[in-house]
Amino acid sequence: MAAEKDAKKKDVTNVAEDAKKAAKPATKRGRRRKGAKRGPKPASERTVDFVVQFGGKETSYGDIVGQIKEMWKSRGKRETSLKALNIYVKPEESTAYYVINAGTKGEETGEIKY
Repeated sequence: MAAEKDAKKKDVTNVAEDAKKAAKPATKRGRRRKGAKRGPKPASERTVDFVVQFGGKETSYGDIVGQIKEMWKSRGKRETSLKALNIYVKPEESTAYYVINAGTKGEETGEIKY
């Protein structure tokens, strides 16, 4: 009977020790670092190739945006003040209509021929 009590006592102490080990926070070595969270690429790393062809003419997204930015700068405004740009292309008229900073105090609309 004394042997049974010693065996039970050892089992209880083993369980108590296991509980203490589980309760300890992981050390720096024991922590796993998760990989970097990958979201969408920043705008500077994305590429867009958009070309409109109609009636033997061709223009690209970059050409249209470039013309609008040059017009914006020629009016004495900084490129950083151009917060939003909406472009509507009408290929049958060879015209791109734009809205700059829509819904704000500095909203500006216009058109460019390409």
